[in-house]
Amino acid sequence: TAIESTAQRCKKNPIYSPKIVEQSQITAFDKSTNVRRATAFAISVINDKATIPLLINLLKDPNGDVRNWAAFAININKYDNSDIRDCFVEMLQDKNEEVRIEAIIGLSYRKDKRVLSVLCDELKKNTVYDDIIEAAGELGDKTLLPVLDTMLYKFDDNEIITSAIDKLKRS
Repeated sequence: TAIESTAQRCKKNPIYSPKIVEQSQITAFDKSTNVRRATAFAISVINDKATIPLLINLLKDPNGDVRNWAAFAININKYDNSDIRDCFVEMLQDKNEEVRIEAIIGLSYRKDKRVLSVLCDELKKNTVYDDIIEAAGELGDKTLLPVLDTMLYKFDDNEIITSAIDKLKRS
């Protein structure tokens, strides 16, 4: 889409950032799922707090890909406010796994303890994403130490697990 193309240009030259913000005011509300998803992607490339209300709106989109890209844009730009956190808490129950993972990561990096039980459940699954293990370390809740210790014997790649454990022990 045109907005994705503009975002790619913005990576090379930030002078295009205001154009993305301007276009996003329209495209974030487009009837096309692809356009809304492209908008969330494009917003992820820039770091402009003026896009936060648009991203919050996109977090509530009926399409999972749109919600996922909106959450990614918020996380990559490290935006934070109570509305974002509240949306992320709602997204912990999302049927789309990628959306749920972004919400877990977002709340963990913001040290929001409302993610603790869902994060703990994710860590106990047979397949655990590296991002989830890193999020456990970022949350800073030492009650996760026994779960991470158990994971040391369950998985082959222990470097990320050990790093998360060390981070928790220092918190």
